[in-house]
This record gives sequence, C-alpha cells and structure tokens, in this order.
Amino acid sequence: MRRGRSGSIINIASLNAIQPTEGFAAYCSAKAGVAMLTKVAALELGRHGIRVNAIGPGLIHTPATAPMTAVPGLEAAFIAETALGRAGEPEDVAGLALYLASDVSSLMTGQTLYIDGGASLKKYPELFSFFGAAGQAGAEPGPAAPGSAASPGLRKTRSTISIHCWWATSQGKSGSSVWGGS
Repeated sequence: MRRGRSGSIINIASLNAIQPTEGFAAYCSAKAGVAMLTKVAALELGRHGIRVNAIGPGLIHTPATAPMTAVPGLEAAFIAETALGRAGEPEDVAGLALYLASDVSSLMTGQTLYIDGGASLKKYPELFSFFGAAGQAGAEPGPAAPGSAASPGLRKTRSTISIHCWWATSQGKSGSSVWGGS
C-alpha cells in the first residue's frame, strides 16, 4: 500500500487462537500470536487509513486438512462439535475475506472473525484418542512414518511460525505476503 492510500490487511489466524487442543501447543500459541498481532497492527496502522483484521477458520476442507480428515472418525468428531453440523469450504473463507477487504467493512479493524460453523461454542475433539499416546513433549499428531503401521501416530516436529497476510486496497489492488521463522 502506498503512503496516503487506505487499505485492508487480512491475517489468517485459526479457531485454535481461542480454542486449545492437545498436542498443538506451538500451533495454538502461534495463532493466538497472529490474533494479537492483528490488534497491535490495527492500532499502529489505523492513523494511516489501513484496517487490519484476521480470519480464524475452524475445520475447512483444504489440501492441508486432508490428511487429518482421512483419519477414520476424526472429521465426524469435529463436525459433531459444531453448531451448524458441517465443515467449511475454501469459498466460506474467501467470502469473509472479500467482506473484510471491501469498503462495506470500513469501520472494522483489530478484529479476528471466527468462521467455524459454531465450533467455538463447543469443545475441540480429544485428538489423542485418535492418535494414541499422549503427553510427549514436542510431538504433534501426524501421519505414521513410511513403512510403519497404517494407522496415524505421533511424529516429532520442529515448531515453525509463519504469518500469511492477504491485503487489498480500496482501489482494488491485492496481494499476499508470507513471513516465516522457526
């Protein structure tokens, strides 16, 4: 965004910014950080006419969630904990992003909007019941190693935080930026 022009920054947080789940300490903490970054950036950039908001999706059918939803019973457990009884689609998130980028939301800044089918009203499924052992430091649910049993297990991970921002100006220009670190 050029100096003197208003615009909108849209960060992607997660339902996990406000709803913890076992085995996802790094992810939940990172997404809570995105929600707070959104508030701070809104304070700092508002004087320049730049609005900053975030989207906090729940379970959305994407290539990133496909391995998780392939675990027998896990998607059903998530859906059972939603008020609307369904997972989201990418178009659901895109519609909210269009709203936040548009002038219709010109008075909104510093907010994280949760698009989760009402999952934030209930509880998160108990993931360890789907993945076996619990309480291993530094482990998160994930697919079993090649050549191991067919059922998912725990895998060691290295925490990486990345922030993906969509931006749009009131003149219709848009783009995205990704920052990452570990």
